[in-house]
Amino acid sequence: MKRVLILLLSLSIFSLSFAFDIVGGGTYNTHNFDYYIDNEKSSVDEDIKEQISKGYGAYAGMALYLNHNLGIEGGIDWFNSSYKNSDGSFSISQNTFGPYGALKLKVNIPATPFSFDAKAGLIYYMNETTSKGSIGSISFTPGEKYMGMGYVLGAGFNYEIKNGFNINLNGNYRIAKLPLTEIKTISDDNYKKYEGTKKELDLGGIRIGIGLSLEF
Repeated sequence: MKRVLILLLSLSIFSLSFAFDIVGGGTYNTHNFDYYIDNEKSSVDEDIKEQISKGYGAYAGMALYLNHNLGIEGGIDWFNSSYKNSDGSFSISQNTFGPYGALKLKVNIPATPFSFDAKAGLIYYMNETTSKGSIGSISFTPGEKYMGMGYVLGAGFNYEIKNGFNINLNGNYRIAKLPLTEIKTISDDNYKKYEGTKKELDLGGIRIGIGLSLEF
């Protein structure tokens, strides 16, 4: 416990040596939701994909600036989506979460409350996709977990409301093809390590967000 307190105090002192932002907001996400089995693309039914390939999410993090323009941002990103057929006999949902780190460039427009930023970074995504029931001849595994590294490129527009308090609009492009790591079957409700044919879930897509930031 003593070591944890010392570490937190050290990080607080270190943070106070630099300018930093606290950021957070809500997002609307699109994602491909395509499967790849042995590198061969296998798409789900179009009706399912129409719903499950878009959904809402959120993000939160902190950006630490090394100088007036260049900084490092770290935080968490989360989004989910789902599908249910008309009679409720089949449903599928996905939930994706991941910590991220990015290099961030921020440019203030002189004599105005506006600024722009751009960033590029890495995200380690953890996805759980679950389903209940069946639909026609299509069968899904009750539970699958996908984990792996993703990449993000983004830009944002910021408006300072007052004294370092900003509202921002941002957009990001996500690259994320995640390998299947764990699986849950009908006969066993516990997740087990997946050791079968190579299978990946493509969650690449676009994230549009609106949020707030506080500058220190």
